[in-house]
Amino acid sequence: MIPQDQQDKEAKQIQLGDLPRLVTVKTAAEYLGLSQSQVRALVAANRIAHTSIGARIMIPREALDDFIRQNTVQPCHGEIQFPVSAFSKSVNVSISSGLKADAVESAQRLLRIADSLKQHSPNSSISATGAQVRANRQKSS
Repeated sequence: MIPQDQQDKEAKQIQLGDLPRLVTVKTAAEYLGLSQSQVRALVAANRIAHTSIGARIMIPREALDDFIRQNTVQPCHGEIQFPVSAFSKSVNVSISSGLKADAVESAQRLLRIADSLKQHSPNSSISATGAQVRANRQKSS
C-alpha cells in the first residue's frame, strides 16, 4: 500500500499538457524538479529558452522537455562491464570497446597529414645521420 503523502505528491505532479504556453520560473522549477535559483541560473546562462515580459522571465512549456532532451546523457552502447577486482564482484567498471572506425580513419588521416607536413618543412626534424654528423663534429672540436 502506498502512503497517503506519496499519493498526494504523485497527484500533484505537473503534466506538460496541463501547463499554459508560458510558465513562470517557479512552475518550471516544480516541473523540472529543480530549485527556482537553479532555473534562474539556467536562464542566465541561456541554457533554457525563455522570454522576458517586462521584468518577468517566462519559459515556453516546450522548452522544458527540450531542455531535458538536449541535456540527457546517452549511455555508451559499446561498453563492456568488468569487475573492479577479483574480490569485489558487486562494483563494475565500464570499459569502452575501443575506437570506432571513423575515429580510427581520422587518426590515420591526421598522421598522414603530419608526415607530409614534416617532409615539406626544412626545419621539421633532423635525420639520424645528420644528428650523428653533428655529434661527431662536437666531439672533435
